[in-house]
Amino acid sequence: MNQPTLLVVDDETDNLDALERIFRKRYHFLRANSGAEALQLLKNNPRVDVIISDQRMPQMTGVEFLEKTLSTHSKTVRILLTGYTEIDSIIAAVNQGHIFRYITKPWDSTDLSNSVEQAMDYYARGEQLELKNKELEKAFKELKILDETKNKFMILINHELKTPLTVISSFLELLLESHPTEDQKTYLDRIKKSTERLKEIIDDTLILTQHTAGIIKINLQAGSINEILRNALVSFQNEVSKKNLLTQLNLSTDPLESISFDPPLLQKVIKHLIGNAIRFAPNNSEIKLETHLQVNGQLITIENEGPKIPEYVIERLQTPFKLQSEIMNHSKGLGLGLSVVDAVLQRHNSQLIIENIKGSENPKFNSRVRVSFLISK
Repeated sequence: MNQPTLLVVDDETDNLDALERIFRKRYHFLRANSGAEALQLLKNNPRVDVIISDQRMPQMTGVEFLEKTLSTHSKTVRILLTGYTEIDSIIAAVNQGHIFRYITKPWDSTDLSNSVEQAMDYYARGEQLELKNKELEKAFKELKILDETKNKFMILINHELKTPLTVISSFLELLLESHPTEDQKTYLDRIKKSTERLKEIIDDTLILTQHTAGIIKINLQAGSINEILRNALVSFQNEVSKKNLLTQLNLSTDPLESISFDPPLLQKVIKHLIGNAIRFAPNNSEIKLETHLQVNGQLITIENEGPKIPEYVIERLQTPFKLQSEIMNHSKGLGLGLSVVDAVLQRHNSQLIIENIKGSENPKFNSRVRVSFLISK
């Protein structure tokens, strides 16, 4: 391993000789009698770890010399050596010469040696930090490329999966129209539910991937949020009946001023939220869907009775691919639902709010969970 390089600049030869005797065994020692001579040495030595320069020299002071070295050896650590202690010189040395240490003559050999050793260590740590930064920058660029590649791959795969799924769905509809037996109809119904579930997973994954890549597109149109809520609730009638849930639908009148949104995407958001409310609502409890007109838009709220959700769980609920079985009993799916909701709402300049609401009209339950979001005008 090469020795660190130390350059000493002083117009007094005796001082140079003394310093060389102290440091020549530990460092590659360079010496110069003036600032001009030292600048020539620096041209031939691109790496100099530490410079010790006297302040009072003819033609060029130590501060002036050290300031000139900044353009060619910016990483080099600088020590100013002088027999004077004027405050102006100290301030100039710090501000202009970027010195590491200011040492007065006559110096203490031990103190000077320690100062140089600390300066060498400072230079080495700076080099290590620069190397680590370059490695991190390289790793970041590689990760960015991998992330972009992953997003493109996921989008491609999602599109490719839709093609065979469309074929399966089409032939499934034909089979259902071909007067199957009761057993066959049961099998076909199960296949249909599985294809619908697979399509939902593909659509959700595609939305989340496009959102992550910043390329998700929305088609804003004027429409009725109330109508979307009514239709979404109808689609869950079987699940509602199985759990004997009471549903309340309290809808404000549609706003006179049009509210623009992407109907298919907003329908997906609402269905995810209603589905979650039904899934985690206890049997024989109540689910409430409401819309409220506000000055800046229409507020949608969905509430279900049930146990309070801890705050740390609320934070985790919107984490992509977080299996909800870790959070609320046993569940199924990829945990994409609320992440997709967040992605779609962000594109509508909105956000999902999850709250624990105290009290319930039903004496069996002492709390409710409310999710809400605002679609702005």
